[in-house]
Amino acid sequence: MANAPHAPSPDDLASELHGARRTGTPCPTLSSRFTALALDDAYAIQMATERRKQAAGLRTVGHKGGPQPRRLWRTRFSHR
Repeated sequence: MANAPHAPSPDDLASELHGARRTGTPCPTLSSRFTALALDDAYAIQMATERRKQAAGLRTVGHKGGPQPRRLWRTRFSHR
């Protein structure tokens, strides 16, 4: 990881996040605890988290295509 040498590995952090998700227990954000996390670290943690989900029998469905234009967001999600 890009931060301090004593920072947990991506697998350790993924395990923590997976446990919090499974039990519904909130946990502090990783970026607030490890301020030097880089984008590469985030991707490594995400991949480790996905591996844990798959090992638990969960599957990823769909994908995020990116930010939606405001105009589209207003027409689809308006509560008027």
